[in-house]
Amino acid sequence: MTTASTFFETPLDSLLRAKKVDAVVITGLHTHMCCRHTAADAFFRGYKVVVPDDCLDAFTEKDHLAGLEYFKAVYGARLTTADQLCKEWAKK
Repeated sequence: MTTASTFFETPLDSLLRAKKVDAVVITGLHTHMCCRHTAADAFFRGYKVVVPDDCLDAFTEKDHLAGLEYFKAVYGARLTTADQLCKEWAKK
């Protein structure tokens, strides 16, 4: 069975929990579909959702922007950019 979430029937959640991960960075295709479903599964499992908006894409700009807005409104996601994340990680 094919699904649109990286959490569905995979060991991802247990691997992240074993590493004591509390946040996930969502990237990929398509902002309003697969990325959104993965973000939902992460959120419902208690992870913070971080979205570098320049690391996702969709069929149309409208779909992309709608997906980003959904991340913020429903999952409380932090929207950022890849450059900003790299700067934050470099400080650690």
